[in-house]
Formats: sequence, C-alpha cells, structure tokens
Amino acid sequence: MWSSIKSFYRKGRFFGRLALVILTVSVRRILFGPKRRCWSWWAEVLISFIQRTRNEIQDIPLLRRRLDSGRAVPKWVKREFRTIRQDPPLNALWLVPSTIKQPQRCVIYLHGGGYCLGSLNSHQRIAALIAHTSEAAVLLVEYRLAPEHPFPSALEDALYSYDYIVTSLNFSFDRVVIAGDSAGGGLSVATVLALRDRQGDLVNPKLPAAVVTLSPWVDLTYSLDEILQGTERHLYSSWFSNAETDFLPLDNLHTFSKHYLGDVDPKHPLASPVYAILTGLPPVLIQVGTAEQLYGDDIHFAHKLREAGVEVEVEEFFDLPHVFQIFGSRVFPESRKAMESIGRFIKKHTYGIDDVSIRMDNEAITSNL
Repeated sequence: MWSSIKSFYRKGRFFGRLALVILTVSVRRILFGPKRRCWSWWAEVLISFIQRTRNEIQDIPLLRRRLDSGRAVPKWVKREFRTIRQDPPLNALWLVPSTIKQPQRCVIYLHGGGYCLGSLNSHQRIAALIAHTSEAAVLLVEYRLAPEHPFPSALEDALYSYDYIVTSLNFSFDRVVIAGDSAGGGLSVATVLALRDRQGDLVNPKLPAAVVTLSPWVDLTYSLDEILQGTERHLYSSWFSNAETDFLPLDNLHTFSKHYLGDVDPKHPLASPVYAILTGLPPVLIQVGTAEQLYGDDIHFAHKLREAGVEVEVEEFFDLPHVFQIFGSRVFPESRKAMESIGRFIKKHTYGIDDVSIRMDNEAITSNL
C-alpha cells in the first residue's frame, strides 16, 4: 500500500515537472526564440528537464533505475548476453550487425555515467549504432561501478575485456578499437595507457588500432573551490560559459569523482589521463559539443595529445551539449553525422582486412540512425 502511494507520488511529480518544462520552453521560444539557434523544441525540452531534475543526481540508486530502462536494440543488430568473467562477475553485450556473418573488427565500448551510473541497457542503443556504422562487432562492457567498486575496478574490468577479445575471441590487436562516452571516454584512454605500460614499450607498443571518445572526462583533479576562485580559469571557462546549455552539474560531478577515486590521488594518470605521459598512443577521435561544460577540458586534452605526437581528430559540434549522440537524431539531427564519422574513423584505422563479405549499403546505414 505504502509503496504504491510512493510510486504514484513519484510519477505525479515527474509528469508535473515535465508539463511545467514544456510550458516554460514553449512560451520562451515564442517570445525569445530557441536558447541555442540549432536546438529543436524537443532538444530544448530535454535539456531543460534534465537541468530541472539534476539535483536528484545525488540519489544514485534512483538514477540507476531510470537509466536502466534504456532504449531497445534495433532489429538490424544481433544481440547476445555474455558473462565473460565469473568472479567477480563481468557481463557484456555482444552486438553484431545482422548482415555480418563473421566480424573482422571489434569495438570495446565503455559506457559513461560518471563511473557511478550506466549499464548494458542504458547504452545498448548507441553501441548498436556504432556496430552498424563501423561494420564491426561491439562488446558493450558492464564494468563495476563506484561507490561500491572504486578505482581501479573499472579499469581492471576494461583490461580484462580487452584480453578476452584478443585471447578468447582471437581478434588481432590492430583490429580492435576501444570507445566510450564521458567517463567511459576517459576510461578508454586510461585502458590504452595501461596496456602500453603493461608492455613496457613507449615507442612501438602493440595497442588497439584506435580510440574513439565522445565528450571524454579526462581530468578528475578539479577542485570546486579552486575553480570558483579562478585558479587556471582559462582552462575551465566552459564550465561557466556553458552552464546554461549543458546538464552536467559541476558539484555533483565532483561527488562522482570522490566516489570513484576514494583516497587515490586525482592526478593519477590512469584516473585523469590528461596528466599521463601520452607518447605512443594510437590515433584518437574526440567528438565534443561547443555548448557542453567539458568542452574546454577536451580541447586542452587534444592539445596534450598532439604535443605527445599522437594522431588526433577533433570534431566540434556547434551548440550541442554533453554526449548529444546518445539522444539520437530526432532530438539532435547532428547525431547522424557524428555516428557516420565514428564508423568511418573505425574502418579507416582497421583497414587492410578482406571486407568483401561484410559490405553494407550506405543508405541502409544512414536511414537507421
């Protein structure tokens, strides 16, 4: 009885907030136009609603339940649940385009969520789209989350997943790409750094063919007090200038980093890759929106990669927020272009195999994004 009342209250509160956001956005757009020129009505409603409810980000169990609802995998991608390690358990989804009989390239996808959120359900759609556009198998990894499993649990799971792909599934390392969004983007870079250091070769290590990052979170060192006092403010200006157009609350991300790091130094290079020695890394793709709060951090990280001699492609998407790709092309039409670009980048850097059996109609690819 009491649980039913609480459930009814939560649903009523949810729809009440949504109705208020719809009304507010509609009136504001009539009077003043869109908040950002390229934003559709749907996009502005979505961002405004997340901003209005983001204080609940402190309630990690609640957010996990909401995100776990996820989006269904498209019918043109085959899905297989796998347990790739028993103790501690490590689960994954194996996603393969239905037109591919024997995948010749593989993408390990590490989901975002501030190292505290995210699941197979929450990110299966975007992982499936990457499988589709890159004509590759994708292993979506459900790595262990903080605060129950702090650093380096997520990194250990990512490394185990790579070893599983190379040793158990017999993919050549130069046919493997590691990808991720937000925290998963930072974890992707950290995984490649750990693989390089494990081999002890900074000049010619046998590493994955490439790294794909969507709005990667690569610097967990920031102190809220220092930022507000203006320390190195030129690096963090997007935290302030884009506060009204993004949905990442800085103070809550600070809480997430505390959950993940525990007592570990936030400048640990495998937690904050921006402080690592970046020499010898494979090509890196960084997609970032100019309206997101991580914009400055990601551009700074790209400069650090170039200084280390790493091949970097940076794709800036005007006026778009954090990990806009995950919302799909109906909300942000630019998502289609972003996903197609990811597919091209992955195929470019895993080129050299016999692709005759896995060719797909480009029209079929784009029409499903």
